[in-house]
Order: sequence, then structure tokens, then C-alpha cells
Amino acid sequence: MILTAFAEYHGPARGDPFGGCMTLEMPEKARLLKKLTEGNFNVPDFLYVPAKNFENEDFGELEKFLEKHRESYKILARSAHPKEEFYRGGTFDSLPTYADVGGVKYARKRIIKMALTTRRLSFKRQQKFYHAPKIDPEATGIIVMPLIEGTSVMAKMVGDYWEFGYCQNEIGKLQDDPHITQTPHNIYLLEISKKVQDYLGFKCEIEYIIDKEDRIHVVQAKDISGIEMLEQTEAERSVVLD
Repeated sequence: MILTAFAEYHGPARGDPFGGCMTLEMPEKARLLKKLTEGNFNVPDFLYVPAKNFENEDFGELEKFLEKHRESYKILARSAHPKEEFYRGGTFDSLPTYADVGGVKYARKRIIKMALTTRRLSFKRQQKFYHAPKIDPEATGIIVMPLIEGTSVMAKMVGDYWEFGYCQNEIGKLQDDPHITQTPHNIYLLEISKKVQDYLGFKCEIEYIIDKEDRIHVVQAKDISGIEMLEQTEAERSVVLD
């Protein structure tokens, strides 16, 4: 089930390297999760809360969502910025937090602070070399979903084959160390990755959580076709200059 507490954002400009932002669209991360849910993929229950709701302290839908997942004590807060799709995966942050409004607000503040500090150089580099648009960190919305204990796996197609990056978390069930492989522990990861990409209709990076029962949850998808084209263009330009 998907819940969307959606409103437009009309935030002020904040200064370099982040310009003003106004959008009428749901961010890519929430939009693709919604589409994958409609396609009957195993997407966790989630709620998108736009920046406007944080400004107006409008947390009615958020409180209803959290009430359903209060038994787990913690949820995952994922960044959902309207311009996040123009940046490489991993540029924006996600954080586990307590399953209450205060915890979600705290996580959003942390995510915004990281964008202004530890992630600042990454934003500036992508703006300079890949022509990513300037953003206002205060326009950051949040996607909340249950915190699923398990192992994070990132999948994307490299050339003609798929690569799977395993990252151990507190469960550590599938491997001892983070690693990248072309042979996933469960062949269904390869099958579902092909299905997700075919269903969305573009080259994408997919994040899964493998839970303790080895169930595969699709927790994020990102269109990387445009970003990879920009990277290839810059690489070709660099070769010519050399």
C-alpha cells in the first residue's frame, strides 16, 4: 500500500551551491516506488512526505502511517528531493530513525545538514562536470518505510551483464564482507532485476533488502540512463583533450 502526503514546494533560495527550487512533481524515488508497487513487485509499504508538510507541521498522514509500524520502533527515512534524479546514486542520504514524528523530523534535519557539509563537494562536482542543477536542500522531502533487517544489495547492468553489490548490515546473514559479484546468492535477484528494468523501460540501478527469511524487497530504483550518457560524454571529451 502506498500513502502520499503530497503538496507543492515553494521554498526560498538558499545560496551557493544550492539554488532555489520549485516543483509540482513527485520526486523520482517516490514515483518509481509507486509504479513498481502497481506492477506487483515486492515493495515495502511507504509514505512520501514533501518538504511543504514539514514547513507547515502537517503530519496527519505521517502519524497514521507510523501508527501502523509502531511495533518495529524504528523506520527508514529516505531522502526524496525533487531534483535528486539528476544526481548519481548515493549522493543523497537515508537514515534509520525512531518510528515517531520527532524521529522523522530529526532524520530530515540530518540529511539536509549532510547535504550542506559532508556531501557538499559531491554536489559541486556533479554540478560542474555533469551539469546537474543547483538544489535547495530545504526542498528535501522524506520517504518513510519500515526498517527491514537484512542485507542491502545494489544491482545495475554494466555493459551486457548485471553486477550485484552486497553490503552487510547488522544481520550479516549473507556474507562476511561487502563485495561485488556477477553471480548473486539467489538467481531470482537476476530475474527480478531484468523484470524491473523491462517494466520501467530504462536502464536503472535497483536497491534490494534481503531479509532474514531470504525474501527480496525492492526498496529503491533509479533511472541511470541519462547520467551514464553524461559520464560517457565527459570521458570521451577527456580523451580528446588528453
